[in-house]
Amino acid sequence: MPDVGAFLVAAVPAPEGFEQWVRLGMVAAAVVLPLVIGVGGLLIQDPDGRPTGVALVKQVLRGYLYTPVLAGVLAFLFLEAPLRRLRALIKRWETAHVPLIVKPSGYETVAAALHDALSAAGLDTATRAAPRALTLPAKALAWATGGDGLVPDDLAMMSTHDLEILVYPSDVSILGKPETVARARAAVASRLPFTAAYLTAGKEGQRIEDRLAAIAARLEPVRHVSRATATATADGADSDTPGSADAASARSAVGGSVDAAIAASDGDTATAIDQAISDVQEVDEELASLVISWDEWKVLYRVRLQVERDLRAAHDLIGAAAGDGKVAAFSAAEGASHPERHAQGGPVGRIVARLRRLLDLLHPG
Repeated sequence: MPDVGAFLVAAVPAPEGFEQWVRLGMVAAAVVLPLVIGVGGLLIQDPDGRPTGVALVKQVLRGYLYTPVLAGVLAFLFLEAPLRRLRALIKRWETAHVPLIVKPSGYETVAAALHDALSAAGLDTATRAAPRALTLPAKALAWATGGDGLVPDDLAMMSTHDLEILVYPSDVSILGKPETVARARAAVASRLPFTAAYLTAGKEGQRIEDRLAAIAARLEPVRHVSRATATATADGADSDTPGSADAASARSAVGGSVDAAIAASDGDTATAIDQAISDVQEVDEELASLVISWDEWKVLYRVRLQVERDLRAAHDLIGAAAGDGKVAAFSAAEGASHPERHAQGGPVGRIVARLRRLLDLLHPG
């Protein structure tokens, strides 16, 4: 018996003659527990993608490899996590996490998209490979489960003097000063629905995410307009002072969205956007009866609101550009970058109306 096991056996009072049964129970647990872990790893996979035959047996037996590796990783994290926490306390930093599931071969795409989102929010981070100490646990677990291709050779770390962001295949860890963490979390959360990652873990939730992503990506002009308008929103949310550097940056970004709108101001594009908005509204019917957890439902509805917001903003911009030219389009773009000023009749007001309609569907009468 290992020394730890011997200590536990000696520390727990047992009736005379019962010690041998305790030892046998521990040996049985050592044999059976890895098999249970192997079966558990099999059950969490998508039923359509589960191995069969010899591959299934190998997957179950991997529990014997995964169990000691998991124990080693937990021991490592038991020592490493307090050190990171102590460093954060000394610097008076806070930690935030944004859960996600990176799609196969999508890690570099996600990392690049998050870097762009941070830059658009005014957080100019430098990207480098994360220290090996932070990469080893994920690599070890992926190797033990046979999914080492799911973890990149180097994890991306984005940092400034008061912010550190580590992008894992299943999590975005944000560490820094509270104000900076809040800005970074908002930027990351706003971009994740439109890159190679899922925000939900269940099959039904991911199906809705794929549908919304397909709607959002259907029209190239919408992507140009919505990204430019999002940049204007990030730069101009607190830049109402005329002549300030932030105000100039915001107007420049708004100008970019106007140029994209004018380039796309044709009837076919506007009609296609109308159809896309209608498709988004059809998603409401599914959300009203989708059997998923409340947390995942909230995530899906937030993504649905983002998609409709961008579509309606692009529709208003393109419509203004087609009808009254650049001046009207510029006014519409500024309204999209400051939605709080137009909450009654603009895109936000219409989205609120859609939310009320969905609530009516959920609670008729």
